[in-house]
Order: sequence, then structure tokens, then C-alpha cells
Amino acid sequence: KLSYTLFNNEEIIDLLTKYDVKLNMSGHLHIQSIKNTVKNEKEFYDISSGSLLDYGNRIGILDIYSDYLKYESKKIDFIDSSLDFNKYSYDVFYNKYYNKSIYRNEVRFNDKASEVTSLLSEINCYYFDGDYVNINKVIKKNKSLIKLIKENTQNYENDYISTIIEVDKENQHSLLIKR
Repeated sequence: KLSYTLFNNEEIIDLLTKYDVKLNMSGHLHIQSIKNTVKNEKEFYDISSGSLLDYGNRIGILDIYSDYLKYESKKIDFIDSSLDFNKYSYDVFYNKYYNKSIYRNEVRFNDKASEVTSLLSEINCYYFDGDYVNINKVIKKNKSLIKLIKENTQNYENDYISTIIEVDKENQHSLLIKR
């Protein structure tokens, strides 16, 4: 399973908690994700902010108050009402993953390739958006297909898929931290 963390993350967390750092923000992964760690009775949060370029099309807003920090990711709004931008963005991101994956899935899954690729494309969209609620709903509806995927994927791809299908059920879009 992929962890998407620094190789020396334990040392970094020790240092950050030593100096009572409560929050780190990054964004290179393009995935909307909020994780927390408790070390020496101190809580530390890491926010990987989603990307405007990928499905979800989110921006992160951090409000700093004297006694707390408030983070919220929000989808961008478009003034042009003739375009359902959320659907458009989903379709583009879905198709990008689908087209990249269908060939190798045809080799691996034969007559189930289209179904598998469609499912993984949908889950991948929700993963980048930080929509763990929908990931879990899709997984529950497709247990036999998920089992087939787990049994027939290899190496990096299997780690990536496992990372997605074993996500938390936590809210990935907002956070309140007491200072």
C-alpha cells in the first residue's frame, strides 16, 4: 500500500510536534486529503490540497483566528451557467483515467475489462476530490468486482488501487484545529 509520505516522516513529525506545529499544507499530489497523527500526546495535521486542474477543482481556504485554525476546500464556481462544469470536469478526468487503463485491463480482465476500468475510473475521480463517502458507496455496491480487481492487479498499480479502496471515511474537506 502506498503511503505518499516522506521517507523520514517519523523524524519530521517528531520535530514538528516538539515545536508544537499543528498543521502542514502541501499540494503536489493534487489529491484532497486531510490526515492527522498523534505523537507524544500532541496532534499534528497534514492537508494535501486538491488541484484546480483535476476533478473536484478545489481551492483551499485557511482562516486563522486567535484560538483556532479553520480549513475548508471549496469547488470553484463558474459564472457561465450554460456549462455544468462539475460534470464536464468529472467526464474529462474519468475519460483520461479510463483511456490510460483500458488496454492493460483488457489483457488482465478480458470480458470484465470495461466494467473494471469504468469502476476504477469512477473511484479515481472521487479519490482526487477527497470524496471518500462516494468511494465507500461505490465499493459497497461492487464488492465482487473489487475482489476481482484485488486478485488480478500487480505491484504499483495494486498499491495505488489498495490505497484508494481502503480510504478513511473521514471528512476530507474541512478541519477545525484548536490553537
